[in-house]
Amino acid sequence: MLRFVLRSLGFVALWGLVGAVVIYVDPNIIRDIGLYGVYLPMVVVVGGAIFYTTVLIGGVNKFTVLVTIILTLFVALLFYF
Repeated sequence: MLRFVLRSLGFVALWGLVGAVVIYVDPNIIRDIGLYGVYLPMVVVVGGAIFYTTVLIGGVNKFTVLVTIILTLFVALLFYF
């Protein structure tokens, strides 16, 4: 039971961090950090949250890592264009 509570708190905290970055951070400030024209800090935060979510759903295996990479690249492309 405690493991479920801690995992749920981590899930809520990561997606809360994504929400906080979306609401409070100016996109023009973080746009060119790391790679030119890519919102790299936002991609990293969303990628981490997606990875944690897929691990909670399916465990750590090749499929969840592949899903995380595909979804994170999709999000990065959305931020780029």
